[in-house]
Amino acid sequence: MELKITLELGEAYAETELIVRCRQVDEQVERLLQQFQNPNEKLIVAQGEKTFFLSPQEVFYLESVERKCFVYTQTGTYESAVKLLELEERLDSHRFMRISKSVIVNMASINNITRNFDATMKLELVGGERLIASRHYARALKERLWKG
Repeated sequence: MELKITLELGEAYAETELIVRCRQVDEQVERLLQQFQNPNEKLIVAQGEKTFFLSPQEVFYLESVERKCFVYTQTGTYESAVKLLELEERLDSHRFMRISKSVIVNMASINNITRNFDATMKLELVGGERLIASRHYARALKERLWKG
């Protein structure tokens, strides 16, 4: 389905209004609505006995290890009770991207990328952490980065 966007600007508009017209609510429409309904949604995570509320912008990457989901930020590592797949659906797909079966990265946290001979990519994040984009996901990552 092609998405048509019309933007109307004018001093006559007292408030911002978003109108979605569609034949049916499909996955694309559902994601669009989620982004506008919950723009400030926090991730609920734990570190020991403490519960924290993180904004997605704070997250460098998320990783699934032995059926547990971990969230990595500049300030530390946290555990999420929510599965990686569910977090992927909640997070902004323009900001976050899956780079392997077990890792989702915040695109804004990537400092540099090295292409490897085996068609994988090594990502170095702002905090110095290094991740590998698997061959399966490296192509999509490359397309997204170089297409803008």
